[in-house]
Amino acid sequence: MLTISRLTRWSIGYYNDTAHAARQSATDGAAAGGGLGEYYCEADTRAPTWLLVGDTAAVAARTGLHGAAVAGGVVDTAVAAAWLDDGVAPNGVRGRAFSTGGVHGFDLTFAVPKSVSLVRALTDRVAEKVLATAHEKAIAEAMAYLHAHAGYTWVHNPVTGMKDLQRLTGLVAMAYQHETSRCGDPHLHTHVIVPNRQPRADGALVALDSKSLRRRGGALGGSGARGHGDRDVAVAGATPVRAGGCGQDALAARAARRGRARRQGGDRRGANRQGGRSGLA
Repeated sequence: MLTISRLTRWSIGYYNDTAHAARQSATDGAAAGGGLGEYYCEADTRAPTWLLVGDTAAVAARTGLHGAAVAGGVVDTAVAAAWLDDGVAPNGVRGRAFSTGGVHGFDLTFAVPKSVSLVRALTDRVAEKVLATAHEKAIAEAMAYLHAHAGYTWVHNPVTGMKDLQRLTGLVAMAYQHETSRCGDPHLHTHVIVPNRQPRADGALVALDSKSLRRRGGALGGSGARGHGDRDVAVAGATPVRAGGCGQDALAARAARRGRARRQGGDRRGANRQGGRSGLA
């Protein structure tokens, strides 16, 4: 499933705060001997990573990203904040100033089906890795599609005096992976943050055509994110599922809530049927 939201000034702060909290939880867990198991149970996000699509070498050269960043390295949250809030790339290139209330970027949220999140929460490390890798591959494919079909900006045509759509050579984004929903249930999803100042062929940072992005994003829907997950769930399902750790607690709580809802619904339906018979009599 894919949803797209517009981001305004300071919006990136929320995503960076979750990344900082996760980093602290990971540090505390390792210090206590909990390691990655404790990290996944107590933190709901991982460190953000760079995601480049299109001509990645050209995009990196025009923005000042190097080596590890091109290969999906960890994002410096201060760099992310400068790019989203002020339109400044890592190399210091600054895009056109944002207007008050302007769109500073886009949150492309890719979420796997609930069943996949539950399987991942309850299974072993091997299957967990299979599903996480499938999720990452699906996002990469979806972003490549969006660059090819929606990675445009508007440029002035001096001959016609009109504005024409021009495809960008690539797109730069930051991926913030979250492991749970706001209520604490297993819910693997990734916020792919796309700054609204992207590098053009001449090196300038320019705005995306939001209409193309939203139209193609809507057409993409959940097919991309679901494809790899559906293909690999069978592989993960072949691995024994262990009912342990924080996933079990989340699943049990959810099952309890559903049970209460069913019982309450049954009571209401029974009362309605009795009332109906009394009325007819």
